[in-house]
Amino acid sequence: LEELIKMLVEAHGIIKESDDLWRVETSRVENLRVPPTLVGVLQARFDSLLYPEKVVLQRASALGRAFFDTALKAMDGTDEIYLDHLEHILVGLEKREFIHRRETSSFAGSKEYVFAQNMLRDQIYETLLEWQRRIYHACIAEWLETVAGDRVAEYTPQIAENYERAGKLEKAAEYLYYAGKQAFERGIFNDASQLLQRSVTLFGEASDPRSLESRLLLGNTLLRQGDLRNVVELFAWTLNAAGEIGNESLQARALYQLS
Repeated sequence: LEELIKMLVEAHGIIKESDDLWRVETSRVENLRVPPTLVGVLQARFDSLLYPEKVVLQRASALGRAFFDTALKAMDGTDEIYLDHLEHILVGLEKREFIHRRETSSFAGSKEYVFAQNMLRDQIYETLLEWQRRIYHACIAEWLETVAGDRVAEYTPQIAENYERAGKLEKAAEYLYYAGKQAFERGIFNDASQLLQRSVTLFGEASDPRSLESRLLLGNTLLRQGDLRNVVELFAWTLNAAGEIGNESLQARALYQLS
């Protein structure tokens, strides 16, 4: 109902004369084609926006329900589209209640916004083409690495997810390993095993030290959980791979785990 009222206001079917007085323009409402579903109403409202406003919301949707003006600035031009007056566009979108600005921000020097509706964000994200998603998520990952500064460890899962969605699987696997290691050190073994399994999967059959570190740590995590089914296979594979690349340190650690 709220979104329908917004649509009628934007179409001048409902006129706000004062804080307490609203007037219905019957002639406009009668001629207005109103979508029968919420999805249709949200789409109609999105379609009514100017092109720069649509681009801003599409970029913002790649960040999730919450997004930041500095991220949008970092994304400008990555799709070969350059927008002027970002602040003015955001103010306009806020006035039309597509977005809301939060009083505080997770990152110093950034303004934080949130989509008015989860469904709106999801619907807009679905309009992105695959190539747009890849470049947006790559930019978001790099922006997070920079803006997080000394707090980058807090955002390793989000950075990993964005690199994975960008198709940069090696970078994603590396950050998943760091996130899994943090969870392991905190004793959150369920999270650690999930993160490390994803890291191992993305590294694939690669025999470089980072991949082998992921497998060793995954094996140790599964041991903590009492899951012995795949532990021997993990350590044995790591032992052989470490031997192939001549990494004696990793060989010794894998052999120790097998002993």
